[in-house]
Amino acid sequence: MNGAIFRDSDGKAISFAWPGGYPVVHVMDDGEVLCADCVNDPSNPVHEGGENDGWRIEGSQIHYEGPDEICAHCGKVTPSAYGDPDASDGAE
Repeated sequence: MNGAIFRDSDGKAISFAWPGGYPVVHVMDDGEVLCADCVNDPSNPVHEGGENDGWRIEGSQIHYEGPDEICAHCGKVTPSAYGDPDASDGAE
């Protein structure tokens, strides 16, 4: 994790990175991911720096490939941009 938090011009965490519209997830200090809606929700205790309490945001990452990421707070599914190369397509 590089520690960069992807934000828009208003300082809000973003859901998609441009150009390309790639899905973005936000990684917390306990390794769980949150969606941008939960990071931006003022009723959640998300913070930068300070105590390791599961709510400290470590950074953002583009979800290029792999299984769906699930927001640890609301359960929102963030699919990867290019799918999961290890997923079975049902063909044999």
